[in-house]
Amino acid sequence: MNKRKVLFFANFPPPMNGSSKVSEEVYNMLREINSLELTIIDSTVSMSLKEMNGYNYQKLKRLYAVLNQLYTTVRRAHYEILYMALNTNMIGIIKILLTLILTYSRPEKIFIHSHLFTTYSRFQSFLIHFFPKISFITMDSSRALLKGHLFLPNSDFITLDISTPKSLPVNKTWNILLISNLYSFKGIFALLEILKQINQKDRLRFRLDLVGDEGDLSFDDIREKCSYLGIKNSVTLLGPVYDRDEKISLLRKADLVVYPSQKDYMPVFLIESLHFGIPIVSSNVGCTDQLVEHGVNGMICNTFKEYITAIEHISSSKSIYESMSRNSLRLYKEMYSQEAIRRVLYDIFLN
Repeated sequence: MNKRKVLFFANFPPPMNGSSKVSEEVYNMLREINSLELTIIDSTVSMSLKEMNGYNYQKLKRLYAVLNQLYTTVRRAHYEILYMALNTNMIGIIKILLTLILTYSRPEKIFIHSHLFTTYSRFQSFLIHFFPKISFITMDSSRALLKGHLFLPNSDFITLDISTPKSLPVNKTWNILLISNLYSFKGIFALLEILKQINQKDRLRFRLDLVGDEGDLSFDDIREKCSYLGIKNSVTLLGPVYDRDEKISLLRKADLVVYPSQKDYMPVFLIESLHFGIPIVSSNVGCTDQLVEHGVNGMICNTFKEYITAIEHISSSKSIYESMSRNSLRLYKEMYSQEAIRRVLYDIFLN
């Protein structure tokens, strides 16, 4: 049987972030398809989270090496499918454009998969106009209706069957969990303020497990803020957690997820939370409204006061809490499980 050759051009860890993790797992899924022959090129040029938003000679040197490898690879073989999973920052846009110039006449299909393709942009409009072979893979189901777009939601890729919803915590301190690299736009400081406010009330006690590597906020910044707010004994700063079993343990222990981010797309962490039946309190950014159905499996909030009210509402009633937990599990199995993602992915690559 002749296999279809696929050139898989994507960012892989390190650094560990949502897009690199998704690329790694999509690649692993595609390897299961016997009719595909995959060639991988790691397009990563930033070796750390701090380096991602800056420019330096070493980064540009790595970019040149990646593009040179790409050029050499496409000249040696004919690839029917080109798959790119790249960030659409400036470096990502450069990589996409140069890749298309180097390879465009060769593949029969070109897929571009990016977290930032949750909103339609001039860049996408330009690419669709000049490169009609392209299909954009988007995690936003509403954008999938646009010309040249295909829907593929993220998954958490934790192969574990969770079928029992969580029970309302009684007579214990509630565990809030946030897994996010430490960027100011992720609302880390806002979450610490929320934790302080809810712990000033008499009814319940809450604590926070904060998981993630340093971004524009350092571990010392977090510790200093906790000390200033008087909540250092209520926050455990765990740093990055890459071990699967350790992450599963944290998700099992979590009673609630609070995510006041100012910018995001489809956080893998929120999908992991659905997988473990955790009610979610979140801002309405990116595709979050496809992960959190307000009043069904969590609450969408816009203001500081709304976060406090939402946490009090969810924690006040056994029926509300456990209903939200069941609905998180249901939504995960319907839309975001590995089985659901595998079906969509196979359809994209085999049709």
